[in-house]
Amino acid sequence: YRPKSRFPHLICDYSNLLYACGVCNVYKGDDWPSDDPLEDGQGYLDPCEHDFDDHFRFQDDGIICGLSPVAKYMIERLHLNRSQIVRQRYKRYKDQTDYELHLANYDAAIALAQQAIASCCDTEDETRKELVATFQRLNQAKKELLSKWESRWDPPYDVDDLR
Repeated sequence: YRPKSRFPHLICDYSNLLYACGVCNVYKGDDWPSDDPLEDGQGYLDPCEHDFDDHFRFQDDGIICGLSPVAKYMIERLHLNRSQIVRQRYKRYKDQTDYELHLANYDAAIALAQQAIASCCDTEDETRKELVATFQRLNQAKKELLSKWESRWDPPYDVDDLR
């Protein structure tokens, strides 16, 4: 977090170590304009101390916007809207949206199948048996979708975090 060239005593301090991609790390370098970035409007927010949702907004197209002067500084200094990152954010957003749509469709189909099964009185009725089989296939397909999604983003991604 704080550059080792300016804060050598913090090189191995756990609270000063933050995960960053190599490109962002190079852009940041030994830049440290302020110890109080909120007051000064430039510098770097510590994600352990500041809620990034108060400072950054992610658009559906993958662009990140600064809601505060310090966030705007970070976006510009770290080049957080470079094309490859924007494309990745957009793809994650699109994947999340597609997943949620598929899940909603499965839930609706399963609910309809349950209603249809409940309306059939005769347990030996062929229509009821077909509905039960369809219901089981829908449930299985939904489980597969959930499993595929979870394995795709686990780890390092959290489904609820589109950063």
